[in-house]
Amino acid sequence: MQVSGIVGAPSSTSNPDGNQPVLLMGKAAEAIVAELHGKWYTACYRGKVFHGATAITGTILTVQTTTTATFLLYNPLGSGVNVEMIATDVGLLGTTSAVIGTILATLGVGTPGTVTQITATVNQGLFTGQSNANQAKLASAATITAATFFVPLFNVTSTTAAAVGNLHYDWDGKLVLPPGSYINLSSSPAQTVVSLNSYDWAEWAI
Repeated sequence: MQVSGIVGAPSSTSNPDGNQPVLLMGKAAEAIVAELHGKWYTACYRGKVFHGATAITGTILTVQTTTTATFLLYNPLGSGVNVEMIATDVGLLGTTSAVIGTILATLGVGTPGTVTQITATVNQGLFTGQSNANQAKLASAATITAATFFVPLFNVTSTTAAAVGNLHYDWDGKLVLPPGSYINLSSSPAQTVVSLNSYDWAEWAI
């Protein structure tokens, strides 16, 4: 099948929905694809990308076998969306001592109990000014079922939190939370250091 288009520079105007533009091509007749923007630009522009973080006071990550969650993202039953995980970040506060070990994602199925929900002021879309409401919920405390399904994210190799630095894990779509499932940050062994944590995710209609 032959693909045709027009050679030219990127448009200086925004195409309205429903428009049928001609495919843009480069000088070598190569198709110009979405590398023009960042990977999540279109999803963010369309109000599908969300960011949730702990309060500025942070939280302490519990051991992975506990039934107490301190930084939980859950997709409620009946939400109508699948939650695609984009990234997880952990910032250990430099004034305290970290516990050497591994920070993990605890994954589970079910509805968390006794949930303390983090407010919308820190659980919002990443496209400035968008009004789309997130379906996934963020919690600073919840009761979960003891789980045996973990994903190792970061290795903490120093007791000096400042030496550990900020920890970033790019899920890149490798984890999808259907309705009735959740992700919780945990540690093995339990941490004593306070951390500032965040999740980035996209929500897609089922």
